[in-house]
Amino acid sequence: MATRASKLVLAFQTNNEAIKRKALLKSTWKQIADDSGEAQAFLNELTDIAQANVGSPDQLAIVIQVIDFAAQTVILRKVMESFVNKFVESALLPFISTGANMRLRLASIAAFKSFVEKFEHIMDPYLPVMLDQSVATLSTELDRLSVSEVNSEALLPTLDMLRLIGASNESILLSYADRLIPLNICLVRGCEAEELRLELLELFGLVLRLAFQSSLERQSHPLAKTSIPPFLPPTTNFGHISKAELSNFLESILEPSTFKSTYKTVVPLLPWVVGLSRLIFSTDDHAQLAARTLEPILQRLEVVDVNTAQGQSELTLLIRALTKWLRLADSDAVKSLLTQIYEVLDSQLVKVKSGGLPSSFVAKVRTLIVKCVTALLAAFGTDFAALAPRFLSSTAVHLADPLVLSDLIYVTKNNSDLLHKTLLPRIIPILDNALQPGNTNYSPSVRKLLMTALGRIAVNSGTLFKSYVQQSFRVMSTNLLKNKWTIGKETIYALAQLIQAEPVYMIESGLVVESIKLLFDTLRMDDSSHESDEESGGEEGAVQDAEEAEEEEDVDLLAQLVVAALESVEYLLDEPRLLPYIPVAELDDHLQAEACKPVFFEEDSMVRVHQFSLLNKLVQVQPSIAISESVKAAAQSVAASYPDLDCSSLLAKSLQHE
Repeated sequence: MATRASKLVLAFQTNNEAIKRKALLKSTWKQIADDSGEAQAFLNELTDIAQANVGSPDQLAIVIQVIDFAAQTVILRKVMESFVNKFVESALLPFISTGANMRLRLASIAAFKSFVEKFEHIMDPYLPVMLDQSVATLSTELDRLSVSEVNSEALLPTLDMLRLIGASNESILLSYADRLIPLNICLVRGCEAEELRLELLELFGLVLRLAFQSSLERQSHPLAKTSIPPFLPPTTNFGHISKAELSNFLESILEPSTFKSTYKTVVPLLPWVVGLSRLIFSTDDHAQLAARTLEPILQRLEVVDVNTAQGQSELTLLIRALTKWLRLADSDAVKSLLTQIYEVLDSQLVKVKSGGLPSSFVAKVRTLIVKCVTALLAAFGTDFAALAPRFLSSTAVHLADPLVLSDLIYVTKNNSDLLHKTLLPRIIPILDNALQPGNTNYSPSVRKLLMTALGRIAVNSGTLFKSYVQQSFRVMSTNLLKNKWTIGKETIYALAQLIQAEPVYMIESGLVVESIKLLFDTLRMDDSSHESDEESGGEEGAVQDAEEAEEEEDVDLLAQLVVAALESVEYLLDEPRLLPYIPVAELDDHLQAEACKPVFFEEDSMVRVHQFSLLNKLVQVQPSIAISESVKAAAQSVAASYPDLDCSSLLAKSLQHE
């Protein structure tokens, strides 16, 4: 007697249109209704049919398609999880290999994709197996290139699967990058079918984005001197890609006959090519390839028409690519190209700001150019001094971004004459006025940037900042008292940088005592401090505006303030001249008392991590400190959960006192 499952399989066999198959499945689903037992029986029947047809690829492919459709229905998904593992192992993985019947193989890949999308956590153990099969497919198709064109029917589903795996589990896909990228490079060069070529290029971009994202997404620490952190090489080893392979790949994707129609896909890939060449080429070879990748970007930037929607879209694409290019290229190797980049960027900025364009587009492009300019300044380094006066008068005015100004000071810090006579006299009054507590022209988010910029400018200017210390301290201390809950964190970091910028003057003027008291008052704050502020009517910044409230949603501002103070004091301990003014004994008592208190919330955990980090630093600079056994035990417990936390000096010290 025919079962419900066998009838459905037969119906699928005679109706290959998706819409009809969905109708058939819906009809079956209505019969099953909400009975999980019926649904489980239906799946068991399908399993029996699949196992009975292992030797019949066409029939098994139909069964797999039935199950793929079944996974889309709510009632079947309730019981599908207990079925998936068995089915994947017995009826999918054996037929995904390159030697399987093509129809069965494609059906198996399609079902595997559906299961990954719907049962991600269950499918994770099978992803490495699928990746091995995908690499084998790419290798087979590469071998085929020596005698004929690749098999698009076989390759396209595999590429689609690889992208899906990347979306589901980035780390697993990245672990195969050293195998996928060389195969991809060679396949692109030999592939003539445009659709397949574009799919290969998208995979190339996906894998290398994952490889380099740790470097591109890193943020500068609030106490850093510049917006751009140093380049962090990926952990993947691409050293077995030859210069010839990568160079030939680049020329193939820049081929004029195809570049015009594919540039929207190709342009975002050029920074990845530059990043690869930085890892595997000599400096001279890297410089040559970098120049070759930059050429089409600048050419398109110079002719793009920002007055059209297409041109506006293209401009954002090009600026994003250029920013990544600047972040991934070795700045020493591309110095000769940077002035040209600046000229093109400045020209585009003038066009965009000249009027007549939608304000939303202007704001978007300004933000993109700010990121690009900060990357450009980092690449220029001290060589930017010659362009600095012009930059300050034109580009910086158009951008109106505080961090661009602080980065400008960073790259010109060795030119004392330029700083003293031109840059600081023009920049500091602007920041000083904007940061006055009574100035309501700027939103809290902009004021944060202004305060961060002031701190960085101070520490980058060093002794040249002496004449601005008093007014900057007044601005910072006033904001810390009146706007603690809006820009307090940024003010604390800026204050620490101000102290570090001119420690001698801060000591001689007595400001160091007031400054460190402000930091200590903050690191000792607890929930009662917050409550007392609110009960007393608060400060100017106690009630945030809507923008700030949304930005700080679900984040404990008190914990942020305390962490900022802890990090700032640890930062100041690196300056020996400040040690006599830091109440070490008081700090030690506070930290050891806090160390053994229970932690209830995640934000409290981060406070505790920084408390132990500061205590570890304190032991290094003051060897006479003794650590209690309870503090030692607490430190070991916290360090076990936070591998980046260094408690080595603290633990070694406590061992000595056992």
